[in-house]
Amino acid sequence: MSQNIYDDETFFNNYAKLPRSMIGLQGAPEFEYLKSLLPPITNESKIVDLGCGYGWFCREAIKMGAKSVLGIDISKKMINRAEELDTTLDLGNQSFSFSKLIKYEIQDLEKLQFSINENDNNEQRFDLAYSVFVFHYLLDLEGFLRKIYSSLKKGGTLLFTVEHPIFSCSKYTNYWIDYQNDTEKKIWPVSHYSYEGERVSNWLAEGVKKQHRTIGTYINTLINTGFTISHVNEWSPTDQQIKDNPSLLIEKERPMILIIKAIKN
Repeated sequence: MSQNIYDDETFFNNYAKLPRSMIGLQGAPEFEYLKSLLPPITNESKIVDLGCGYGWFCREAIKMGAKSVLGIDISKKMINRAEELDTTLDLGNQSFSFSKLIKYEIQDLEKLQFSINENDNNEQRFDLAYSVFVFHYLLDLEGFLRKIYSSLKKGGTLLFTVEHPIFSCSKYTNYWIDYQNDTEKKIWPVSHYSYEGERVSNWLAEGVKKQHRTIGTYINTLINTGFTISHVNEWSPTDQQIKDNPSLLIEKERPMILIIKAIKN
């Protein structure tokens, strides 16, 4: 079973203070880039958000015109918050109802199950599987990807982000250090890159467990599962984003986010 750190009271309360929790996708600077990689979303599109959290992308997909969205998360607290936001945002909305078009399920993604008949004619399958900062929590990445592959329609899209392996690799530290004691010069330490496996950090709470994998492992696992890699990006902020939010400047020094788009053959 995956570690359910998001139901930890300390973690959940600290997570609620992050910009992407308080203001949604506007607080996620990488989203505009992700949005450019989305397949066309129409009134026939069926979407699954894996590790949906507060449901921000679920609601965005409905606003973009999707037929339905399934949001899955291991955290009961996250799902409860998503449903609360759906209900709140439904008030006064005459165009559509989030609570009617979005379905949420509490599931451990390591044991992911879809209600899909293998012999169906694509009616139950998804056009898009979307996931942000989730895959690096999973122990059995290949088994998980095979389930996603099976759940997609032919030509369907998998779009996901993970912590960049350069960001996650070190067993000792995952924060900037001063170069030769010069506080104006920062270095991001890279070590243990090829030693894949568990990393434990104290991000928002103590003892947060993640799985470090190399870029090659992510790409080759997708290929071995049957996907075609469509796009890979080591995200960094744009000049305009840095102008609007100067604190993002340091993100140009090392990649924090790996974005991959893959297509079911």
